[in-house]
Amino acid sequence: VRLKGLTALRKQDMLTIRRVDIRDGFLTSVNLKTGKKIRFPLCDEEGNPNAVQSCIDRIDAYYAGIKKQHTSPYLFYNRKGEGYYTVNAKDASSGFNSVWQRSMKKALKLTELEESFTEHDLRAKASSDLDSAVDAQKLLVHSNAQTTEKHYRRKGTVVTPTQGFLFE
Repeated sequence: VRLKGLTALRKQDMLTIRRVDIRDGFLTSVNLKTGKKIRFPLCDEEGNPNAVQSCIDRIDAYYAGIKKQHTSPYLFYNRKGEGYYTVNAKDASSGFNSVWQRSMKKALKLTELEESFTEHDLRAKASSDLDSAVDAQKLLVHSNAQTTEKHYRRKGTVVTPTQGFLFE
């Protein structure tokens, strides 16, 4: 969830990340819908690991803690080591969808979360949390700014008010 919130990747793009996509100081994702690449740095300007790297480390630690776990070329994978997304399949991400539903039920029961949300809502939140509509468009890899505004920018654009009128 945290990695999704940082990167705003589409579900299929997130679930098809491979280990070879994490190298040279970047997490690289190829947008399956458009074919465009987007790269996320793994370190800050001083060379310290950033939040994206921290998420990858936590994912690795999660899988390392599972007994009888297969190794996999994917960042996210099932107990057989297979990726959660199958390109051109009728229900391409059914395994992931089941995991998401179980996790959401558990979160509602065990945390202060009051309302369920979809995986897709995280993409919209990441876009809306950015001050700049241009940055949101880049993050979502949209070629059309209207798509970003219409479907993803739920909070609206942050603007600086003018000086206004002076009353004496």
